[in-house]
Order: sequence, then C-alpha cells, then structure tokens
Amino acid sequence: MRTLVVEPQQVVDHLVAGLSQHCHKVGLVVPLAEQVDFFHMAVPLSCETQVVHASPYEADAGQAARNFAEAGQALASCALIVMHCMGYAERMRQAVAQASGRPVLLSNRLVAQALSQLLE
Repeated sequence: MRTLVVEPQQVVDHLVAGLSQHCHKVGLVVPLAEQVDFFHMAVPLSCETQVVHASPYEADAGQAARNFAEAGQALASCALIVMHCMGYAERMRQAVAQASGRPVLLSNRLVAQALSQLLE
C-alpha cells in the first residue's frame, strides 16, 4: 500500500488500551443490548471492563436521556468510560458524564482528532 489506512476501531481500542494501563476498571457503552455479552476490544485491556448499552438512535428524546443517565449510573465505579459507537453525540457524552461523575470519551471524537492532526 502506498497510502495510510485508518481503521477507527483500531485507533479507539489502542488508545483506550494505553489509557487504561493503570485503571482498575473501564466502562464501555455500546448501542445494542445484544452487543453487551459479545463485545470485545481489538486489543485486550489490562483491567476489568464493564459493558452497558444505550442506543444513539432512540426516537424518543426523553427515553434516550434516561437510557444515557442509566448507563452513566451503571458505570460510576469505572475509572473512565468510552462510548464505543460512531453514532454517539456530545449531548449523550455529557449525560453519561453527569450521571457517572467519570471522564467519558467519544470514539468518533478520538478518531476525528487523530485524523485532523494527520491531515494538517
């Protein structure tokens, strides 16, 4: 290949692996309930993980807000939380952060910031 190929999941998962080296537990938010039991990172984390779901595609705004608040509350014991779907938005990140009191990363923002620096 003569060009750089950026795989978003690789960027997110490797960054999270680096950040979690000294964490006791990392929380992951995924969009579908079916993903909770089967979700895996591209690289294994050196700490415990806890996976919950909250869909970024919920039509009912009130229900969506409750879902993200519940996700945040469920992950309040984590050192950091990663919202592992490109469809999550800043308002969703804020809801999880407020409910958990923990730092929360948006996967799409991690990838976008890496790309913006590469393309600068």
